[in-house]
Amino acid sequence: MNIKEINNLITNLQDNLGEACLSSAIISFSTGSSIASYRMDDKSSALLSKFTTFMVDMIDKAEVNGQIKYYATKLPGNLMTFTLVFKDYCWFIMVNTAVVPLGMIMNAVLPECMDDFAIAMA
Repeated sequence: MNIKEINNLITNLQDNLGEACLSSAIISFSTGSSIASYRMDDKSSALLSKFTTFMVDMIDKAEVNGQIKYYATKLPGNLMTFTLVFKDYCWFIMVNTAVVPLGMIMNAVLPECMDDFAIAMA
């Protein structure tokens, strides 16, 4: 893992989303800590890591075919969160969908984030 490349993932996300990017963190499941973040505190990272682990375990126990790739949460107003799930990490992203259309996030931003993360971890 190259920490500079991991930090660049957050920077690239901010560049792509502009003011729509409200918060983001790449979090290790093993420690519950962020390895890179923007406007995200340690307590939130730990809680998100636990919640995501719970979600993955729940899906596994339900014997759903395939692995969870991401989940989204609609918050009040125009806020949404997306959590991308990888083997040992998750990537949390909070956006203002009034600034960037949901279709762009789902069809361009998230796939690019997943691809870029895989490259950075290689």
